[in-house]
Order: sequence, then C-alpha cells, then structure tokens
Amino acid sequence: YRASVMLPVMYYSFKPNIVGTKTGWKTGDPITNLTSKGNVPKWSTVRQRFWKNEALYNPNKYNPSNLTRMQRGLSPQRINPVTGTLESMELHHIPPMREGGLFEFIKVWADEHALIDSFRHTGH
Repeated sequence: YRASVMLPVMYYSFKPNIVGTKTGWKTGDPITNLTSKGNVPKWSTVRQRFWKNEALYNPNKYNPSNLTRMQRGLSPQRINPVTGTLESMELHHIPPMREGGLFEFIKVWADEHALIDSFRHTGH
C-alpha cells in the first residue's frame, strides 16, 4: 500500500471467496450464487450483481440518474472534486483480485482507490 489511510467506506464481505451453492441469480439474491450453468461467476458478473443489489437495498443513498445506472449493473458516477471530470465509483478487493479475491471489497472513488492500492493509478 502507498499510504496508511482510513477511509469512510463500507466493507462488503460475502463469506470470503466462498461461492454459493444456488444456481441462477436475480436482483436481491446473493452475489455469490453460481451462474445458471453452475459456474463461478466472472468478476464482471459479480460487479453487475453488486450494483443492482446496492440500488435495490440502498436507494436513498443515490440520486435518480445513478439509481438508473445501478439498476443496469453500472456503478454510480460523480464529478471528481479535484479534477472536475466525471468518474465512476470503483470496488477495491480485499484480498486483491491478483491474490484470488472476488467477493470481498469496499466501495471507493478513484483517488481513494489509488491511496490504498499501489497498482491503481489515476493519471493525475
């Protein structure tokens, strides 16, 4: 890690990298469910499932345009207060994906992500 920083973020734990035994998924189901074919979901699937569930369970935390994005499986966006550019919220894995992490992560903005992950570079 680049710096020791305490971030006001929620740590999401879905039984550390333990895949569910149920197959198929619909909004509201655990993101750890296997695919309808019985496979471990890929990261892109886990990420979409997370944002859809986040919109379902925490709608008051987001504005209407971000809720629409999240219901489609996309992350919320904001204008970065430092750069003035539009950015999407990111999910930081604990442990990192490169070490096998899949279902445990925290929500962070790009600048926060760069502070806690030396492999994340924002370009500014």
